[in-house]
Amino acid sequence: MLRVLFGGFGYLEKEEDVGLFFSSVSNHLNRRGLLMFEFWQNSAVLPAATGKSGMKSWDMTETGDRLIVRLNLSRYDPHTNVLDVKFDFYIMDRKKKELVDEFSETHRVRTYSISQMRALLEHNGLKALAFYDADLATAEKGEVAPASFSTFRVMAVARPV
Repeated sequence: MLRVLFGGFGYLEKEEDVGLFFSSVSNHLNRRGLLMFEFWQNSAVLPAATGKSGMKSWDMTETGDRLIVRLNLSRYDPHTNVLDVKFDFYIMDRKKKELVDEFSETHRVRTYSISQMRALLEHNGLKALAFYDADLATAEKGEVAPASFSTFRVMAVARPV
């Protein structure tokens, strides 16, 4: 079994790279082997991300004396199906009330529809077996739901033909 989790598949932006990946998997897995991978679905990208200023959101967590804040800016290009996400992290000492560290990350990932993914798999010698909702909150509860049009993180399961 081969697993590609947490949206890592989306970093393959070019269709030729996707084809090379799938054909390599198809050639190296035995006929009973499975490929499980997660991709981000373009139909579930929030409309605000396609706007000129993108979509802004934030997350916060506390660990001991530390407060960690992550600011997110997402911009989606529906013509290329590429989602750019910039994260700005701020780590603060709550007792001293001072900034301890700050850093940024930018991620550029390609999104797909389930029908596009099914076609890419079949074109490269793999058969799609299932598409699931990869939401970690439901997975932690032991619930498995099929992916729908509004599922952002899709878990695909495929095998060689």
